[in-house]
Amino acid sequence: MNYFETKNRLDTLRKFRGLYIQILKTSSRHENKEAGKILTELRPLTPLTMNSLIKIGQGYKMIKIEKDFSGKRIRINIFRAIFRQKLQRRYGLDEKAPLKVLDSAIAEYQGNLWRQKIQLFNPLFWIITFVDFALGIPLNLLGKIFPRADFETSLPARLYLAAGQLIVFLYLADLTGLFGWLRRDLLAVILNF
Repeated sequence: MNYFETKNRLDTLRKFRGLYIQILKTSSRHENKEAGKILTELRPLTPLTMNSLIKIGQGYKMIKIEKDFSGKRIRINIFRAIFRQKLQRRYGLDEKAPLKVLDSAIAEYQGNLWRQKIQLFNPLFWIITFVDFALGIPLNLLGKIFPRADFETSLPARLYLAAGQLIVFLYLADLTGLFGWLRRDLLAVILNF
């Protein structure tokens, strides 16, 4: 994820959280006209919110395992359950549970956003990003030609990317004089012993 995608996801999570707090403050959520308007605003944000949670590895937090009347275990998505009052009543779902998950995700996205904001002004980051993109072009083309094969995660592809990155690093180190600097420092260390 880059800075702009992270910022959009963070804004979506914050908007969802604000609307959900408004829902919690209203009484008789499904019969109130104001709550109905908020629910219609909240509905398109729900898949985006769930996708954002999955993207940072917190998708498991939005699933609650409950026992059905027959004793069978079922999985309930606490974000989709917001729109189903009967489901919330039947299983006694905690209405504050989505807020806890959202707060945790917002905190993680804020940390990511800070790191990515610093990377925006780091020229080395942009060079590495460009090199990764350029090295990935042949793999993407092979993926288009042979759609069933997964070239990006195969061992030869990883070796290809590592070798390409090493070659670019060595070229940049030679171009910037890093090798000369390292040789002088290593020679000084050896001579001091």
